[in-house]
Amino acid sequence: MLNIFILFFALIGLEDIVIYVFGIRHVDSVTFALPIIAVHGLCFFGYLMSRKNGSVGKILGVALLLRIGLMFCDFFHLFPILNSGADSEYFHYIAMSMYRGGPNFTNSNYPEFLAPIYKITFASRLLAQYINVLFGMGMIVMVYKSLRLLDINKKAVLISVAILSFLPNAIIFSGILLREAWVEFFVAVSAFYFIKWFVEGGPQWIVVCLAALLTASYMHAGILGLAVGYIFAFICYNPRTGKVTFSTTSVVSMIAVTVVWLLVADYFEMFTVKFNSFDFDSNEDFLKKVNTQGGGNADYLTWIDADSTVQGLLFSPLKMFYFLFSPLPTEWNRIIDIIGFAIDGAIYMAMCWAIWKYRPGMHLYLKRFLVLAMLCSAFIFGYGTFNAGTAFRHRAKLLSVIAIPFAISISEGKEKKYYTTRFVEVEKTTTNN
Repeated sequence: MLNIFILFFALIGLEDIVIYVFGIRHVDSVTFALPIIAVHGLCFFGYLMSRKNGSVGKILGVALLLRIGLMFCDFFHLFPILNSGADSEYFHYIAMSMYRGGPNFTNSNYPEFLAPIYKITFASRLLAQYINVLFGMGMIVMVYKSLRLLDINKKAVLISVAILSFLPNAIIFSGILLREAWVEFFVAVSAFYFIKWFVEGGPQWIVVCLAALLTASYMHAGILGLAVGYIFAFICYNPRTGKVTFSTTSVVSMIAVTVVWLLVADYFEMFTVKFNSFDFDSNEDFLKKVNTQGGGNADYLTWIDADSTVQGLLFSPLKMFYFLFSPLPTEWNRIIDIIGFAIDGAIYMAMCWAIWKYRPGMHLYLKRFLVLAMLCSAFIFGYGTFNAGTAFRHRAKLLSVIAIPFAISISEGKEKKYYTTRFVEVEKTTTNN
């Protein structure tokens, strides 16, 4: 994927040079973007279709075309697209203001990323959205590479890649002007290097994994919860022996490293923007998060009224459950709620059910660490999310760390069933003889 991004920015630089050499003064942002998208899109499509696994390559090729198609539909406003509107227009407005020399008066780092892109592309929103297409596709490619690294069987890989490629919200967030695609991509990168460390060992992969996670948190700090699962593994798991060792030293070390890592992250406020307004020492601030109600049609758990920290924490499993799978039937008020559950929440539920159902296997420890990481982040998002629309956006950030344990589970679950059956048959034969 690095070569794909290098090629993209090289094409931008080349077109900038051509415009400068020929002294072209007025350049339309759309005219500037279209040749770059055409050339780069064809190269990327060719790269995907040339994958050794033909079926996966075809799925990835179709996924790219769908994302580019939706990007153009959104840019030219051909029809309304879910989650594109107020926030995406606001990000564009702030980025344009910064492009002209104005300040960033939001609590988001996304305009800080868009403004430099606008400066080198003649304020091309279309190219900014195309970068999200690359991020969205990059997430799928990194998950695919992770599964190949784990030697997961082809059928499980195919199913997982297909889900990531055709999940409606994954397509949408790859084509519109929101920060979700950035987070999805760098979370997938962190998961890949976490798995690389898990398989091969080596401190360099720990550094790259945590750096990628910090890069993801640059757009949303809620993703920092993944660090708990990662750090727990780094301290307690030995890649050489393939065993987890629990001791007082390892537990104390895990706590110490987690605290130090979070303090370092907190020191650089750009990684913790979402937490900067929250007072962690205030019981009132926490209860506000527990009892928050937005008043919209998609709100859930509006009946919660906790009056103590303990009560608030007791609601955490419920908040995490609704965050991961809403809009659930208990909250259906409109047809769109049913559709939302069918095309998003139900798919997450099916993946999580498979993870739970097929627990044993050769990658048992890896699954547990990734699930722990995902749950810790879901805990954070659970308290910051109170309606299905917001849940759609935030849980998409965790898609890769759900898809990888899911692929491991359906692969090992079927293998376990096969080998268990064979073992019983062999045992009966031996007994009879």
